Formats: sequence, structure tokens, C-alpha cells
Amino acid sequence: MYAAVVRAWSLYTSSARDTYAGHEGYDDKLRSHYGFDSGVPNHSGPTCGDLVVLRGNSGSLGVAFVERIDATAGSKKRRHCPICGTSQIDRRRTMSPAFRCTKGHTFDRPDQRTAAVTIYRAEYGKSFQPFHGLSPDDLESLSLARSRQNAIRELDLDKTLSALRRHGLWPRFVERTPQ
Repeated sequence: MYAAVVRAWSLYTSSARDTYAGHEGYDDKLRSHYGFDSGVPNHSGPTCGDLVVLRGNSGSLGVAFVERIDATAGSKKRRHCPICGTSQIDRRRTMSPAFRCTKGHTFDRPDQRTAAVTIYRAEYGKSFQPFHGLSPDDLESLSLARSRQNAIRELDLDKTLSALRRHGLWPRFVERTPQ
């Protein structure tokens, strides 16, 4: 089933060097698929046919159209500060203790909790095009909400397409088979 209206989304894909330590990460492969779960804000937003801009800390990494989204039941280990309970923790590379939460607490071992989630995998490999032309500020100006910390953020479709075209990029649609 395809969306009646195409929307645009920015999807944050992290690298192995990312310091966020609140969970174990996702099954992302930049050129083919994006993994996320039902605990992620806006997880129910992207649908088949939507435009996605994959992003990292330095800005855009590529664009594609969602071809399919698979969903399965699963679980997710979440790490929390043992002092205040927040999952907003970072791994410290050179300092000890090894972890620090956003409230300033430091510790060597986070608490771990397992939660039931729906695991999603958005497939887009047939239409993926590498693209590094949008800075973090450019992407922020295209976002419809100002929640910078969210991995999945809705973009203004018309403004996003205009920005891509200014850089000479015309995202290509692909033939999709119904699910």
C-alpha cells in the first residue's frame, strides 16, 4: 500500500564512532535500508513512496524513496543512568568513568532494561543516490519541527525538492511492487 500523499523525511544514521550509548544501535546500511523501532519518535511517519534524506553529523549522505517497510516484533535493550534513569547517555572515549548522562552524572556501567518493540526496516536501495550537498543548518531549515534530537524528522517536501534541484539532484522514482 502506498501513501496517498508523498511526504519527506530526514533519517539520522549513526556511525560506529557515534558516542550516544542509550541503546545498541540499528541495522542501517546507508545505500539500501534504514532500521528503527517503535520507541523512536515519528516511527509511524515514513511510508512507502516517501522521500527520505539520510543524514549524519556532517549533513546529508544520500536521498531515496521508500520502497517497502518491513515490521517484526522484537525487543530492544536500553541503557540508563543508574543515578537518574535517563537514557540520554554518552560513551566517553578518553575519560573515566566511561559514561556520562545529560544531567551530568558519570558512571562505569549503565543500567540495562529490555523493552518489547516493533522493529522496522525501510528499504530504498533501488532509488538511493549519494548526496552530500545539505549541511546540518540546511536540513534544519527544511524541518517542520524543531526537535533536533529526533532521528526521524519530517521535512517540507516542496522546499526539500527545491533544495535538491538547486544542487542538480533530481531524485528518481522507482517501479514499486505492491506489498
